[in-house]
Parts: sequence; structure tokens; C-alpha cells
Amino acid sequence: GVVYGVSCPDIVVEDLSLMNNMVGVFLIDSDGATVTNVTAEQNAYGVVIVQCENVSVDTSAAMENPMAGFMIQDSDGVQITTSDAVMNQGPMEMGTGVSALNCTNLSLQEMDASNNSFAGIDVEESSMVNINDVMADDNGAVGFILGGDTFAVTGCHIRRNLDAGI
Repeated sequence: GVVYGVSCPDIVVEDLSLMNNMVGVFLIDSDGATVTNVTAEQNAYGVVIVQCENVSVDTSAAMENPMAGFMIQDSDGVQITTSDAVMNQGPMEMGTGVSALNCTNLSLQEMDASNNSFAGIDVEESSMVNINDVMADDNGAVGFILGGDTFAVTGCHIRRNLDAGI
């Protein structure tokens, strides 16, 4: 199955297993969305969040998705907590645990972003980003890519990546 939330404020997505689709969960313009206890695996993208505000993802997993586990774009106030973005294996610069572009107030906490073919965490052109207690080990290129301003990275474990840690 797949969940599309298009202009669905306060949508709640929970207790689902989503496999073998283009996208497991796709949220666009769905402010206040909550994703809890969702597994998105073997899709092209696990969870996609675009043009949303105040989205919460908790106790979820995005794995074995060749493009990205979690992809967040043009969003403000997205928080991903106690979730896994692992074993996302794709071609060239694909296969990233968490990919975020042009985001503000992004919070990634208590996550495992390991064993991805490119990067564990790739946050670019973003600001006010908090990354806390994230593990990014054994990724095919780098642990973290951070681009933008006002980043706080604390309590993270970044080990054994093929190229740079951060």
C-alpha cells in the first residue's frame, strides 16, 4: 500500500507497513501531519515530505529504498525521532538515509542512519537544524553532509564511512 496526503492538514498515519511502491508515504502541503510506527521498505522512496510545516515522524523505519529513506524538501518544523533510515541502497549518489533540502527548524533525534549506499544524513540549503543522538555508521560515502547555516550536532556516532564522517 501507499499513503498520499495532499493538502491534508493534521493527517495521522500510523501502524502501517508499506512495501514495493514508488513511495511509501507521500505528504505535500499537509501541515501538522503525524507519522507513527510506520515501516516503509523496498519502495523507491520511503517517506517523502514536501512543503509541509510541523510534521512529526516517530518510531518509524525507512529501509531498503534505493533513492532515500526519508526525503524532506521545502518544509519547516519537521521532527523525526526514534526512527531508522538504514540499508537504503541506490545507484551513484542515491541511497541516502535522510535527505533534506531547503528546510528550516529540522530536528533529527535518536535515529539510526547507517548502511546506506551514499550518505546517512544529507541536509543541504537548510537552517536551524538540530541533529542529536544519531548514528551514521558504515555508509558508502559519508556519514553527514551539512550545508546551510545554524546547525547543532550533539551526541552522534559517525564511524566507518567510506569517505568523510562529516
